[in-house]
Amino acid sequence: MIRRHLKAGLLLLGLAPAAAALDTDRQQPISIKAERVTIDERHGVSTYSGAVEMRQGSLTLEADKVEVRRKGESMDSLRAEGRPARFSQLPEGRSEKVIGEAQRIDYITSEGIISLRGEALLRQDGDRFSGESIDYDLRRDHIQAEGGESGRVEVLFLPPKDTENDDE
Repeated sequence: MIRRHLKAGLLLLGLAPAAAALDTDRQQPISIKAERVTIDERHGVSTYSGAVEMRQGSLTLEADKVEVRRKGESMDSLRAEGRPARFSQLPEGRSEKVIGEAQRIDYITSEGIISLRGEALLRQDGDRFSGESIDYDLRRDHIQAEGGESGRVEVLFLPPKDTENDDE
């Protein structure tokens, strides 16, 4: 029963859309290190705390505390908290990882949205979004960032690496 909960609840690839994640990641074992683990089968909640490190293939998640909720055999949501909590993954066809960090990272599987709250940062291919909060809709490949009371949103787009000079 506990193993089934771990397998269903800790499909870390839920953090990235299946089409974008490396196919080999899903075939890799899940490694979890933490100072404490609590698994509540009855309520479908697993809590990992104290220097939590989760890895599966190219995907990593590091936080002070991670709570995984499941419905049936599937992960329903994941919440990671830290100073900051961090995730990274190498998307299919890319040479650089997507990196996210915030005080709190929430992932709701039914909505396909990763929410970064508190000093949020999202980086990919040198481009960077930062603000108080960032919502990343994985299904629509849509990012929304807000500065909140603490300031403004900062976006940095790098020019393409393979730019060609037009002779026109």
